[in-house]
Amino acid sequence: MSRGAIKTNIGENTEKTPELDKINIPVKFPEGDKPLDSRPGKPEEIAQLVTFLASDLSSHITGTELFIDGAESLLK
Repeated sequence: MSRGAIKTNIGENTEKTPELDKINIPVKFPEGDKPLDSRPGKPEEIAQLVTFLASDLSSHITGTELFIDGAESLLK
């Protein structure tokens, strides 16, 4: 599984096409130590963040990049 993966069954329902190999999206990951255990994320963990962001509790959050990857982006 790739870094920051979310455990879903999307691979079972998606066919890879040659066009996908041509797509290169540059990603800049934050630097630092990895504080969490390595494991794929759960869809529920994404839903928890979406619920928070849709609530009034997030009313002071604006324009920030959020990583939901269990600190996998901190690996080099």
